[in-house]
Amino acid sequence: MSGSRYLSIDVAGGGPTGLAFALALCAYRVPARIRIFDPRWRTEGGRVEWRDLAHGNRRRRQIVTIQSNVWSALPPALRRALFDRHDYSEVWPLGSDSPGHHGPPRNLPIRDIEDRLLDLARGTPGIELVPQRYDPTRTDLPELLAICEGAHSPTREHFIPQFGRPHADLYCVDGRPLEETILGMQVDTAATAGEAVLLTAAQNRYLLNTHRGGGFLNMRLARDEAAELPGLGRTPDEALPLDAVRASTLWPAISEGLKLYGIDERSLACVRAFRCSLVHRPRFVAELARETWGCLLGDAANTLHFWPGRGLNTALKSALSLARCLARRRGDRLRAADLVEHEGVMQMLQAREVGNRSWQTMLMRDADGAPAPIDVRIRRGLQGPCDRTALTHELLARLRRMRMRLAHRAGALPDDRLLAARLAALDDRTLKVLVETGPWISAEVGGPEVDVAALLPLPAERRAAGSPLPHQWERVRVRAISRTPARAPAVQSNALGNRSIRSHASA
Repeated sequence: MSGSRYLSIDVAGGGPTGLAFALALCAYRVPARIRIFDPRWRTEGGRVEWRDLAHGNRRRRQIVTIQSNVWSALPPALRRALFDRHDYSEVWPLGSDSPGHHGPPRNLPIRDIEDRLLDLARGTPGIELVPQRYDPTRTDLPELLAICEGAHSPTREHFIPQFGRPHADLYCVDGRPLEETILGMQVDTAATAGEAVLLTAAQNRYLLNTHRGGGFLNMRLARDEAAELPGLGRTPDEALPLDAVRASTLWPAISEGLKLYGIDERSLACVRAFRCSLVHRPRFVAELARETWGCLLGDAANTLHFWPGRGLNTALKSALSLARCLARRRGDRLRAADLVEHEGVMQMLQAREVGNRSWQTMLMRDADGAPAPIDVRIRRGLQGPCDRTALTHELLARLRRMRMRLAHRAGALPDDRLLAARLAALDDRTLKVLVETGPWISAEVGGPEVDVAALLPLPAERRAAGSPLPHQWERVRVRAISRTPARAPAVQSNALGNRSIRSHASA
């Protein structure tokens, strides 16, 4: 059992990963004083709230899928906060990360997840919410810094000398890092879960994720299509002008995607473009300064291709991994050995979700075993002769085979009449692109998953996770952590393999 001394913990980034980590620590009754920093928050009437568009923050609206192995591993307080309203959707089928004994995956808008976790954190003793960006040059560094700021984390970049520089050497084609560009489109849709799943899993050009009449339609672009984007007046993190999109050479392919799912073109509300590329990180735990440990979590740790739907799931697994390791530690002082298991889980997640699932999604193999990026596949579909009858026959046969495989793992699936009608609405080139991109490679990326709860079981005294906190916890007054502002530089080796460690004050 860990000692009674309170750990000082800072969390850089208050999205789902950072909030879930802090809340899991409290649920596991780990003695800690936790500060969570996020510049996307503001204080309104003494209450921390999310900034909205009027305050310069464009909130995310994507729909995300939480696998049942993940949501079932959350402490009860977090599960209740997310799901007790029973307003989630069950769209995707059972699978290796959503086994039947836990139930199907659950869909929620990312905005709802952020709101509910923040609301829970507001009422949790031991957590201080700080509505500002984390300053990695501060002199009151905690014993543990959890870096959860997302893929472009400035705090992580500040500590690159300690974590090591990532590289894309493992994810190159012809000597160049492989990159994809994807459009994400917010739509209204009446498509059923069965329609969305079957039509999506049968090809790799379009993906529709739905939730209660709303949805996000994603479209993978070939390189020449992606080259059209700079001419649409796009600035980073801003939506593409809809009028410009409709007038562009991208519109015919977008329109075809809408037809595939029976979506009215007038329901298209927003279009954004984003890029997917992969890197390998040498480590996820590092000594940032003397007696200060840093851990990368969520998107700050792993860059994933979102197509398989494991981004938030991997992030939550990383948060639970670190929280469980802290719950399992012995003694008062935080040591390198206390974080070795977390480093191991993060390396497993990188191997499983980046090196296996994401990379194989980006570089799928043809029937003859030759790797072919999505750009090659789309261009093959857009070129050469088209035999509409043969293409339609092949797609219908593929859809029927997939329907048979999904029959016992998903809800009601569309019949031949609906499938034939959707294919009849598409032009010849789109049919050929759908054939060339191939069905989802479920067998290749399926199999055993990283099960954090099984790998890191809680000790007996922590298993009543989510039960009322000890009386002494209720008396904790959250305050800024006061530590010696200046520390002597230290250069040493440690159990995690860091070769050169400088004190933060000397950086």
